[in-house]
Amino acid sequence: MRQITQTIYNFNELSDESKQTAISELSDINVGYDWWDYEIGYLKETLENIGFENPEINLSGFHCQGNSASFTANVNNEKLLNSMIYCSNYYDDAKGYHKLIKLSDLFSIKVYRSGSHYSHENTCSITWDSSMHGNICNDLLNSAIDDIETLRKDLCCFIYNNLETQYEYLTSDDAIIETIIANEYEFTGDGKLYY
Repeated sequence: MRQITQTIYNFNELSDESKQTAISELSDINVGYDWWDYEIGYLKETLENIGFENPEINLSGFHCQGNSASFTANVNNEKLLNSMIYCSNYYDDAKGYHKLIKLSDLFSIKVYRSGSHYSHENTCSITWDSSMHGNICNDLLNSAIDDIETLRKDLCCFIYNNLETQYEYLTSDDAIIETIIANEYEFTGDGKLYY
């Protein structure tokens, strides 16, 4: 039988060099699971509040070309148009949306994925179908579709930026140290996690 004695340290007791080793060794501690679930839930709720029903958000990571986020959804016409009226300074023809709201049962709008393995805003599009008659109504709808497409692309960027900000925080030294301290991890003198 042999007996080994080893000194164990909490994070704050480590040397600066050993602290950096510990941080490096645990760099993915906050993102090693489905870290995005809470943020995605919040973003889906935001999309629902605007009028995009049953949204599905796709994300393709960070820091590489082609990485971004996008979503698919059904559209609640009345809710979405009301949201756009509320933000009328953002849209040129928001006044015409009042008329479209009254006709919202005569058209359907959907955000669909166009079959790409990427997830940026250009991998989804809007499709719509209308049984409205008359040039004025169809002109109003075409104008609204253009604005909805602009909104959809802006929301894709908003989603990606939120997720990227969260990811950057979770992988920052400060967040890693918070997790280490909160979980009372212990280390060997060289900064390796003690099991």
